[in-house]
Amino acid sequence: MRKKITSALLMILSFTVLSANAGNLYFTIKLPLSTTRFKSDEGPTDADDSKLPASPASRDATRVKLYFELSRINPSIIREFETAWRYAKSGMSDVEGLVLIFRKLDGSYMAVQGAFTNEYKQVSFKWHPNAIAIVHTHPNDVNPEPNGNDCQVADRLGVPMFTLTMRGMYMYDPGTRKITRVQEGIDWLDPAKWTEVRQK
Repeated sequence: MRKKITSALLMILSFTVLSANAGNLYFTIKLPLSTTRFKSDEGPTDADDSKLPASPASRDATRVKLYFELSRINPSIIREFETAWRYAKSGMSDVEGLVLIFRKLDGSYMAVQGAFTNEYKQVSFKWHPNAIAIVHTHPNDVNPEPNGNDCQVADRLGVPMFTLTMRGMYMYDPGTRKITRVQEGIDWLDPAKWTEVRQK
């Protein structure tokens, strides 16, 4: 059964609805050089939902999500970054990889690889409301920073948006609405560089 979606909802979301089936809505966000598509159904990512942390009990989830600690990036998360980067052929390909980051009950972070969609300068993923950050690759021939629509997704979902690139790792923080480079070059693949972040 298809859901009816009002034009007011579409204006609020600023997304184009691609399809609606079984109560799941698919949205796409047009980017200048690529498109990010995500599925919003309050359901799990492509990973096994039993492996993901429980939802925050508080309705204040957006405020909690905006506080992202770079010092909690660990070797298992870096391995997921590396998998996404390999999929994107070190930025040489026009396909993008994606990783969602979650906070576990003990406060540590874990990463879940998004499905490899093999789309031209875009990536589609199923949004999980427990995610606290979105990380995706950018091809080498585009701006390495999160672009305008990347930032709109981050603002809408209330989570930081990271880009993995040959020219550095960048973060857009929807709380401050600023973009910062968090690692230079491909230092984001080096666990020792994240150790330096933890020691600061």
